[in-house]
Amino acid sequence: MPDYDWSRFSLRIPVNASAEKIYSALATQNGIESWFLRSAYYYHSENKQRNPYEFIQKGDRYTWLWHGYDDDTIEHNYILDANGKDSLSFVFAGHCIVTINIGTLDTETIVQLTQENIPTGEEGKVN
Repeated sequence: MPDYDWSRFSLRIPVNASAEKIYSALATQNGIESWFLRSAYYYHSENKQRNPYEFIQKGDRYTWLWHGYDDDTIEHNYILDANGKDSLSFVFAGHCIVTINIGTLDTETIVQLTQENIPTGEEGKVN
């Protein structure tokens, strides 16, 4: 049996919502704060904060704060790509790349998340 590739993983789940609703829940401050993050701030190229209902764009920077953690636990990084309908990617946890794609299989909406460039040392395997 080949060794496990600790540098990446991919998950697929069916979601009972339209691609438009899912994308909005992932790609806007208001959306991602409604289910995942305590606070999310997105800044466009002119260093101005995006409107909470505005879609993120390629090149935006973000600041995320997590539920259950203090204000010292913060993620700062940037958006690599966001097509406005069914795909986005961003840098996460150092130099990892997270890509989210939304599609359909038969009659179900499927969300696929792939994280790559995960450090392969012991710390990367744990975190």
